[in-house]
Amino acid sequence: MISSTLRHFVRRNVNHDLCGSAGRTDFQPPLIECLSGQCPATVRIKRKIFVVSKRGARFQLAFFSIASWKLTFFSIACWMLAFSTLQAGSLRFQDRKLEACATCFPLGPGTRERPPAQVGGVVHSTEKKVLQLQLENSVALVVGGASGIGKAAVDAFLHEGARVILWDVSPDAAAVAAERHRCDALVVDITDEDAVREALSATEEITGPVQHLVHAAAIGSGRFGCPFTHLKPSDWTRVLEVNIAGMVNVAHALAPHMVTQNKGTMVFVASVAGQIGSPTDPPYSASKAANINFAQVMARDLASSGIRVNTVCPGMVRTPLNRSVWKSWNDRQSEADQLDYDEWAAQKIRQLVPLGRWQQPEDIADMIVFLSSARAAQVTGQTINVDGGYVMHW
Repeated sequence: MISSTLRHFVRRNVNHDLCGSAGRTDFQPPLIECLSGQCPATVRIKRKIFVVSKRGARFQLAFFSIASWKLTFFSIACWMLAFSTLQAGSLRFQDRKLEACATCFPLGPGTRERPPAQVGGVVHSTEKKVLQLQLENSVALVVGGASGIGKAAVDAFLHEGARVILWDVSPDAAAVAAERHRCDALVVDITDEDAVREALSATEEITGPVQHLVHAAAIGSGRFGCPFTHLKPSDWTRVLEVNIAGMVNVAHALAPHMVTQNKGTMVFVASVAGQIGSPTDPPYSASKAANINFAQVMARDLASSGIRVNTVCPGMVRTPLNRSVWKSWNDRQSEADQLDYDEWAAQKIRQLVPLGRWQQPEDIADMIVFLSSARAAQVTGQTINVDGGYVMHW
């Protein structure tokens, strides 16, 4: 009852009486700002702070001294409300700032707080807001989700409350899903167009319509290709089949379903190797360039249906694929020049990565989830590098 009365009082009176009190232009007491993040209303008051403790918890109660009979009522009501809501924590104070406003008072529990910032004489709200990704109860399909970046993406979506189904050619897919709540798996060979369509039908029977696609399935040639003539044309076939034709099969199967929903996101995991012509594994580099280009084609084609398509390019990441690159290099070295995996990787990182450290699968997964979320609603057709500065664009 107190909170309802107080909210009604504030809405009717506080905005008009506090800031321009008696037409005084020199009235500049501390600023009260709403912490809801949605209400611009502010209130200026003078007051003293009184601190009490109850059951080990520290609470601050405000006493106001303003020459207005309406604010006297406001002061008393705030004081009464503070005592009536100590248990719920619905009234909070911080750094001599009462957090309240004319339209959102009283505050609810769980508000996160930070001290105010002042720029150019203007006090700005610096509350810590929770980044709401709005992925709860959505369905995410992660292709190549049994290991590496794909597996990290599975965990990232689950953390955000999504339902996840992973596809992988590895029989380990079922075990990965079994260890996780709200996660299912299908063993799928994405180079088989019919198998992909059948898997999508099975997926929708299990989870319902898919809103988010993460395509992280890829292989390398397993051979060191510097110069490219170290390879044979036959070394290219399987890489292009998995990395390009597999992507095309998945996109062709899923896109019409997302068009029917008039919404959806697709994130394809490519590589910085697809941007710089990396000589380490030419078939892999060429396939990743194709991934980037085809994703841009899809972004244009599907934008009118509310579907966003983006590409994420990792740099140096500890994955089975990265280890295979090292092995193909190491096998060609003389015994004196061979390095173990950690030595080889450390050397490359020192040479190529300005931040000087590995990227982790979770780093790439974080970007994937962000691009799939409502916070990236205006992002499509983009190639985002998560590479410690390895490749820089302007």
